[in-house]
Amino acid sequence: MLIINVHDINIFKHCWDLKQLVKQEKLDFSGFVLLVVKDLDWEKEVKEFIEKLEDDNSCEFRDMMLDFYQLM
Repeated sequence: MLIINVHDINIFKHCWDLKQLVKQEKLDFSGFVLLVVKDLDWEKEVKEFIEKLEDDNSCEFRDMMLDFYQLM
């Protein structure tokens, strides 16, 4: 299992890369990827941050959450 502790909201500027990591494309890794978001308010900070991005990350974030991630 790969555990990534997230403290910086700017990681969500790289949703496409996160999706590739979870899909494990081009990696010799067959485990699970766990993103631990700490000290960030998911509903307020993260979702609002994504909505304000001017590139394709908003769509990538939505797809990432639908296809690969579960909130726990």
